Amino acid sequence: MDLYFEKNQKNIKNSDNHLVAACAMLIGAKSGELDERIPFIGKLKKYTNLYMSREEFKNMEVSIARSLDWNLQRITFFSFVENFLTSGVVVPDDRISKDFLSSLSLNGIDDTVRMLVKEESSSQRGLNIERSANPAINEDAYDSYKANKQNYSDVATLSYTIRNDLVKTFEFYVKDLCNLIVEEFKFWEFDKKTLATSIILYARSAVFDPSCTWYNQNLLTLAHILGI
Repeated sequence: MDLYFEKNQKNIKNSDNHLVAACAMLIGAKSGELDERIPFIGKLKKYTNLYMSREEFKNMEVSIARSLDWNLQRITFFSFVENFLTSGVVVPDDRISKDFLSSLSLNGIDDTVRMLVKEESSSQRGLNIERSANPAINEDAYDSYKANKQNYSDVATLSYTIRNDLVKTFEFYVKDLCNLIVEEFKFWEFDKKTLATSIILYARSAVFDPSCTWYNQNLLTLAHILGI
């Protein structure tokens, strides 16, 4: 939608803005979703309160596709996030927060993700994020925090079922962060691979011992991809 407006802004009537948005979503769904998740024009008309004809929808869809030279596969930061998650960013050497495991056992996956979201503004969370961004920050507090090993369990010692739930929860939390990023246009100016890696590291710092947020083989692979 942004690319279409950038190329055709002078020729688009204000009354067509919602039509462009609806058709851009339709094209995006056709190029990236399963068939059963692609909305029909009838549903788009209902949900957007647009009373244009089906022919007007079709004409706008074709106009957007032509403007993009029919190159409809758009690579976003979420594409890299999905690739990283598929490659695996949770490994046996990781140490998982016991509070996280307790919540997972008592409350299940969905409520545990909600817990992580609520904890993002806590002081402990802030320490983790600042440490991953700048090793020189708060060394004494961080060393004390890292030394408190009883707060964590080794992923390798967990049962298969718990490990499976851990991976699912981590993935859901990462996707929740992605949805928040999408709502803030300012993030789109960053390099897609860098943004995707930052999201993964941010999520890991919320769940795992901060000392292993970055330093394991899988995450070093991300560094290699980024060329750093």
